[in-house]
Amino acid sequence: MLQHIHYSDVIVIEPHAEQWAMTCMHSNLYEIEHLCQQRNGTFSVLNCNEFAHFEQAFQQLIKQHGPQIVADVSVFRHYSHPLFDQILSEFKAWRNSALSMWGYVEDELMGLTHTQSNSQKHSIDSHSNVLAAYKDVPVVVVGNGPSLDKDIDYLKSVRERVLIASCGTALNALLHNEIVPDLQIEMERTPATFYLKQAQLTDPRLNNVVLVGLNTLYPTFVDQFAYRLLFAKGNDLGASVLATRDPALQPLFHCNPTVTNMATSALCRLGFHHLILLGCDYGYETPQQHHSQHSGYFNPDSALSLASFAAEFSVRGNFCDSVYTSRIYNESRLAQEALIRTQPQLRVDNASHGAYIQGAQSIALRDIPLTQQNLDALRDTLHAYASAHKPGSVDATTMLKAGAALLKHLQHTLKHSRSIPEIQSALTAVLQQLSSHPELAVSHVVLSGSIKYLNCQVASHINHLPAEKNQAYYTELQSCLDAFCTSVLTKLSL
Repeated sequence: MLQHIHYSDVIVIEPHAEQWAMTCMHSNLYEIEHLCQQRNGTFSVLNCNEFAHFEQAFQQLIKQHGPQIVADVSVFRHYSHPLFDQILSEFKAWRNSALSMWGYVEDELMGLTHTQSNSQKHSIDSHSNVLAAYKDVPVVVVGNGPSLDKDIDYLKSVRERVLIASCGTALNALLHNEIVPDLQIEMERTPATFYLKQAQLTDPRLNNVVLVGLNTLYPTFVDQFAYRLLFAKGNDLGASVLATRDPALQPLFHCNPTVTNMATSALCRLGFHHLILLGCDYGYETPQQHHSQHSGYFNPDSALSLASFAAEFSVRGNFCDSVYTSRIYNESRLAQEALIRTQPQLRVDNASHGAYIQGAQSIALRDIPLTQQNLDALRDTLHAYASAHKPGSVDATTMLKAGAALLKHLQHTLKHSRSIPEIQSALTAVLQQLSSHPELAVSHVVLSGSIKYLNCQVASHINHLPAEKNQAYYTELQSCLDAFCTSVLTKLSL
């Protein structure tokens, strides 16, 4: 395999000591290690018996050697074992998790700009347990999955027994069925997320709806609502800047990649203990039915109708054997499971006809006992809290100087690199520096994602590049990386 593809890294996974002893006796591991070193790579051995142990050890390798080791992966099963079977069957899931969700410089700076604007008009706070007095009120988290259509009529019949949190584009389906939510949950920073739903967001029926969002939210979005609650997003540049003004600020974690993650994380932080997931499918039985039929995705007049969804791989179903899913949806499901694991007081009923969520109870909406609730008192409390704001201001100029200095040094190093391996080493060294120095925490948030993607892209290219083209690639790469550094330095100057 190493002769046919220019892999630089080799990871041997062996659960049995006896098998490992046989491998050492009959294989020249020093030769493999030497070849990896010649290619500026690494040779690693993992002794794992369970899939969870493999994931932990694999993440540690990425942290130690850099994300480029997963840029281009082949898996060879040398004998049958349950661990190897699971590694192969869940290949797309764990590989995608290891190679995504890093963010880009441009996203972080857009979020920072929005944070600066939003903080001048609205409170961005922790909101810890402010509604704990109503902790036992069930909250239905409404996603825009295709299974929403199965239960939307029943949801309408129990409207006054639950608080309803609409997530993103689910709003269209709810309003179409004459259901006005109590909360509208949003998290995206791009302007398009507002204008795609502008007709629904400006509907007079939303006058008393409370917006729940993040500091990064498009400011026009926030200004549309008289009642609003903004959280500081975890691992975010804008939130890091806000924390310098208010050290007690608690960022919100497990709030992405989809808006339903934002909903469950925020509702848990507010103090609610019983969440019901409806239309939070994180998959679909057929790629043609990927969202609610009542949403903009099936309205030919909406730009959303141009979206397409692929059946990338399948996962265990909630009320069926399996459903198709995508990288983002699967990461969203995993984030829900992570939230549930960290919040033992939280009861989550998964009433969605989509992917199974470990830690949540699989139960149909009709089978959940719902008693009459004093929702008017809760709404009054919520409105009073969501209309009281203490605006402030943030200045990130000083905090970005360390990142700019680091990037200037990287640019200098890249210019004087004499080979592709030296370029890779420089990128990896910067990533290790960003992750190991607490004083560079803000710089890590804004820079690390883009540098990781660059490093992985280079690794993927050279794995398949003929040796005679290395020099030409090196020359072009140096020029591109220099342009990248100059562009980012300009953006960091704000």
